[in-house]
Amino acid sequence: MSTLTTTTALKEIEALAFRYSNDRSELTALATAMDNEMRAVVARYRSNLNRLAAKAEVSQKNLREAVEAHPELFVKPKTIAFAGIKVGYGKGRGTATWEDDATLIKRIRSFFPAEVAETYIRTMEEPIVDALKELDGKTLARLGVTIETTGECVIIKAVEASADKLVKRILKEGAREEGSES
Repeated sequence: MSTLTTTTALKEIEALAFRYSNDRSELTALATAMDNEMRAVVARYRSNLNRLAAKAEVSQKNLREAVEAHPELFVKPKTIAFAGIKVGYGKGRGTATWEDDATLIKRIRSFFPAEVAETYIRTMEEPIVDALKELDGKTLARLGVTIETTGECVIIKAVEASADKLVKRILKEGAREEGSES
């Protein structure tokens, strides 16, 4: 390749890099402006969101207490929907607990053949809760795992609209921001 062709190619690459740099700068400026506006909007609504979230939390607590006080109302059917809110009783998903991961992993490896044990252990040496919940109670007891809240428990569930998801996301982001400011 001649020097003239090399120089021309290099100048073309430099011009393209310059263009790319300018385009990225414009994109960054627009994204920053958008982010700043969004933060301002969230800040403007934050106190009302927090106030209404606290109010909804109290309402949910009162509803839960009323359902717990009258389980006889939820025999058949076990749940009833009022104003888009499903209330009543249903089977809880359960929470699996154990003393420490290392001990449980050792027990799983000694209890099951290696290829089966891997079904219940993440490669990073962490028990897989959902897989463990599938085991029978006797096996779980031998492994030292306790499953809590698997019986009937109160259900209070709104049919989530996209607005509900948006509110949850905004509140979660706000909590993160408030935590990073302190």
